[in-house]
Amino acid sequence: MKELIDIFSKSPFGLLEEHMDVVSQCVDLVDPLIKQFVEGNTEECESLLKQISKKEHSADIIKDQIREHLPKSIFMPVSREDVLKLLQRQDNIADFCEDVAILVTVRNTPVIKELKEDIIYFSSKAINTAKEVNKVTRKIRELMETTFSGPRAEEVLTAIENIGQMEWETDTLKYKLVKKMFTLEDKIDPVTQVMFLKIFDVISGIADSAESTSNAIRLMISK
Repeated sequence: MKELIDIFSKSPFGLLEEHMDVVSQCVDLVDPLIKQFVEGNTEECESLLKQISKKEHSADIIKDQIREHLPKSIFMPVSREDVLKLLQRQDNIADFCEDVAILVTVRNTPVIKELKEDIIYFSSKAINTAKEVNKVTRKIRELMETTFSGPRAEEVLTAIENIGQMEWETDTLKYKLVKKMFTLEDKIDPVTQVMFLKIFDVISGIADSAESTSNAIRLMISK
């Protein structure tokens, strides 16, 4: 870790990238988690919960290290406040991934066949939104070379606009999914309906946090 801190003393974005790498590992585990959940494979879901929780804890450790070692004044084209804001929004993505895993394992919630494909498609949209943010985050250090301006910055801003569109599409899919669920409410007990609403909300939270992360990057570029 000393080597990482030495690097970090020159630029905060080295550990930010490492943090986002771990966050992305959490995101990657949500897809198999949801697929196991809709099939009622509780043991596999429990195993994935442990993996996600371990990754989320690792992300928290890196987050704390960044906060502890980030100088009050950094000679960068961005402020300390902006770096910490980006860090927290990245971390929120991992938190929502863990929340999804907790909710699908805390109760044996049955998924009727009419909703299985819709849930998988909805979650995949949220997951892909978070994956796009990872790509954008990796371009920050390149942007530093151009002081966050020029063609590279425009390319990132275009990607950020796309992330906003993907987040909107995720929200739209959630609305349609909830509406479909209520048309099938005679097949779904009330407790399961409540659990679905909570699960859908935290899945959507992954996309929301991804958009918030991209907006934090947009703020850096626009200053």
